[in-house]
Amino acid sequence: MKKNDYLKMLIQDNETEKQPKRELYEAVIECTIEALSQADDNFEVDHTIGCAELFEVIRKNQSDGCVSPFKASELIAAKLGVSYTCPIDKLKAKICGTALSGGRRKISLDDL
Repeated sequence: MKKNDYLKMLIQDNETEKQPKRELYEAVIECTIEALSQADDNFEVDHTIGCAELFEVIRKNQSDGCVSPFKASELIAAKLGVSYTCPIDKLKAKICGTALSGGRRKISLDDL
């Protein structure tokens, strides 16, 4: 299924959800839109992957009970098989001249 058709399907499917899942899945859809934002409109998405499965990917990868929207977008992109680079990583590469990395580095607070 084409990217935009997939997003439309997620939005329409979510209309039938009841609160609080509806609000939760709206946030998942926002992260999915971000995850697919760098993909071509002709990118094919597996239409069998819905909000519940995307949320489960996020839930399994959270630490300390929380995950940022951009980290969620990275996780969703990986699940959907699309390349995604976090905006801050792009900006750092442009401003600081650093190479884009495949993932985020972990920084120890002791190093600061």
